[in-house]
Amino acid sequence: MLNVVFLFLLFIAVLGVMGKLRLIKPGGRTKLPRPRKCRACGRFILGSRGCDCDRKR
Repeated sequence: MLNVVFLFLLFIAVLGVMGKLRLIKPGGRTKLPRPRKCRACGRFILGSRGCDCDRKR
């Protein structure tokens, strides 16, 4: 029983070490575009419908 617990903890430790490894270079990630803001009210524009302030007028 103690051997099984020891093997399980060893397996979890190996998974943790492998999870910390970086397979992708840090500079290789693509950057997200800057979020769009409404020019009239300054709120963030979500989706393609535009801002709520334009629809309320």
